[in-house]
Amino acid sequence: NRVASDLIPYILDNSDRARFFPPILAVVVPFTNNELHESYDQREVVEEEIKNDEGELEWIRETLSLGDVVRIVRHKSQSGQYDRAAELHLNRQKARLMVVDGQHRAMAILAVQRNLLNQWEGKRAAPYQHFYSDIDLKDWSAADLERIELPVCLCVFPDLHAGKSTSSTLREVCRKVFLDVNKEARQPSKSRALLLNDYDLKA
Repeated sequence: NRVASDLIPYILDNSDRARFFPPILAVVVPFTNNELHESYDQREVVEEEIKNDEGELEWIRETLSLGDVVRIVRHKSQSGQYDRAAELHLNRQKARLMVVDGQHRAMAILAVQRNLLNQWEGKRAAPYQHFYSDIDLKDWSAADLERIELPVCLCVFPDLHAGKSTSSTLREVCRKVFLDVNKEARQPSKSRALLLNDYDLKA
């Protein structure tokens, strides 16, 4: 109900007011046949020296692999200082993004897409179609989806791999991340919400 009545109209609002979603928080998890693995596969780190034309060391290219599920490529200096940019490679046959915070935001975007493209077939989508069938999309086209930018924070826990003895599982870590994020969240006070609200005449 919240997705259909609050979040989707917020996305589809064509006024000039700014709209912002906080990042969706997801954990990269390995799956086989819809079953979540309790850890990543064996961890492997490979370093490659990148030299300039004079043969001097410029960077060290570090590739962290967790089986054939996920690969992270970063560059670091001789002193071990990592560059801010990184590459994340996911094997989409074996990796899923488990949303641990922002499920409603993710569902709002997904529902708009499924309505625009009429993609409600299949047992994963069909049961939810009636919740979103009344969405008014007359001013929208599939091309408008390209304008939506949704920030996502992806988490990988490379120490949770099959070659290391650990008491935690990926399932437990996902639960802990969810609790940490949601337990510590604080609603603004009623007076501050009234003070800052420019869209409600009563406020």
